[in-house]
Amino acid sequence: MKRIFATATVFVTLGFVKLAEDIISTLGLSQYTARTYILGNLAGDFSNDGETTFQEDDGADMYSEINHFKTPYVKDLKAIITGDKVAYAKSLCEYVKTFVNSEEFAAQYQGKREKAKPTQEPWRPDAEQMAAFRKDLKDSEKSLADMKKEKTMAAYIPQMEEGVKKQRQQLAGYEDPHPNLTKWQRAYPADPAVMVKARLEEYLLLVGSVDFNATLTETGRKKKFTNPDYEKKSRKWKAMYRAGREVNTAVTAFVKEWLKGEIVAKQKVKMPAGDNSTGTASGSTFTKKELVEQVLTGDSSSTNSSDSPGKKQKKSSLLIRKLKDKIN
Repeated sequence: MKRIFATATVFVTLGFVKLAEDIISTLGLSQYTARTYILGNLAGDFSNDGETTFQEDDGADMYSEINHFKTPYVKDLKAIITGDKVAYAKSLCEYVKTFVNSEEFAAQYQGKREKAKPTQEPWRPDAEQMAAFRKDLKDSEKSLADMKKEKTMAAYIPQMEEGVKKQRQQLAGYEDPHPNLTKWQRAYPADPAVMVKARLEEYLLLVGSVDFNATLTETGRKKKFTNPDYEKKSRKWKAMYRAGREVNTAVTAFVKEWLKGEIVAKQKVKMPAGDNSTGTASGSTFTKKELVEQVLTGDSSSTNSSDSPGKKQKKSSLLIRKLKDKIN
């Protein structure tokens, strides 16, 4: 009986791995690209210099957000979303879970974790300066309390509250002798299951705030939210909105089921062989360097060699414009 169960487990596992390979191939991505984006988004870190930065996902700084959340370019996305989006979403969820439970994920996570480990700490004030900072904060808190008692000072209270908040944050940072190490340990826990669980719970919390009934208004060639407050939302929030209610309903159900069981299995699976290239929907591949050159120059082995210089320049401009639109 045990042998039969073990054999069945192997076949089920292989089935999930094959499913994982199929969805990535359908999206026109290489295994390398898919795994890089999944790990980067789970860790909230796309930096490659070994020094990791952290910030709250409040959408305040778009360019900083790009280092924390990215979506891969899918050439035939429009064709895909006209099909069964929910089925694609479910398959992609299965792929993510399969990868997270693989030997490859464990190895890549450990490598990324070690690379992100801080090698230095910021300047920290001495004991005398710390005492002065604590006194300043105490004085500011007293001033804020007094201000709230005076009705004539009501207009200045929000600004004062923000100042006190920043003072508290600064002092809290100084209290920790190893703030960078603390941030690293929080962002990259020794057990990746802690990080994965945090991202799953973060998704459920954020998707609950998305207004899928929000309307858009055309402004030139771009569409913007009719409600200006939504324009300030984070990239993650906007990505969920673009995916739509049906897709997110399916993903939400999947995430809730995932959270009920083992987040990262002790028994690892083996993923399909990856490569160090970026796939295209047509099946051809480009190295990362070639892809950058393609975007910057508009040149590609898949383009027609008979294209005139003017036509190539036009394609280049379109590629750069698409890249800018993607960032925005």
